[in-house]
Amino acid sequence: MKLLYSLILLVLTCLISLTQTQYISIQNYQFSGNCNRFINGSSSDSTETCVQDDLLSGQVTSEGFCLIFNEDISTLTISPNGNSIIQSIYSPTDYNCQGGIIKEKEHEIGECFSHCVDENHGKVYSLSTQSSISFPSNTFVEVFYSGECNGDWKNNFNYLDYFVINKCNIAYAFESLTYTFNCNSTSSWMSEFNDENCTVKPAGIQVDPLANSCSNASNNKNHLDICNV
Repeated sequence: MKLLYSLILLVLTCLISLTQTQYISIQNYQFSGNCNRFINGSSSDSTETCVQDDLLSGQVTSEGFCLIFNEDISTLTISPNGNSIIQSIYSPTDYNCQGGIIKEKEHEIGECFSHCVDENHGKVYSLSTQSSISFPSNTFVEVFYSGECNGDWKNNFNYLDYFVINKCNIAYAFESLTYTFNCNSTSSWMSEFNDENCTVKPAGIQVDPLANSCSNASNNKNHLDICNV
């Protein structure tokens, strides 16, 4: 009887693990390499080392949700063996990912890559999976969810973006300025700088109240900001 009970418990545990929702996490790290290999206007990825202290920002998304990843309109799904993330790329004008897939890329889970967008700009990123929606402390978080606009975002989750507080984001994707994020219980603000290390007086500061807005005709997602400090 004890053996039968153990077998039943094992089967139930396996079934729960198979049906458990998995989320995809993207971590972006400070880029310190070069993009000399950038050729003919085409970005390229290569293996890199991720240093946790260099974490700048990240994203957590549901599988199959339409988003922009490495400049491409894409959906991300976990491979059948669970060892990699499949990036399905759509047309640059297919903002809802409803047309046909034009290309697929496979990203090994846990590996770090550097991604170049031109000769001077790039980023380091890594992808992983997580069984619950979570994000690091000391971050400003933008959450997007569907369904009823009641703040219950975990039950209708689409994706979230987070930005590590007071980390200098060095130029990437043709940005001409460096910038930092910060927040408190009522507002968030982005400070822009004219140097590479965010050490001079800010050239400008953009302050916004923490969002708690509902979907409308032009945006079908509810939006909630969190200051996780």
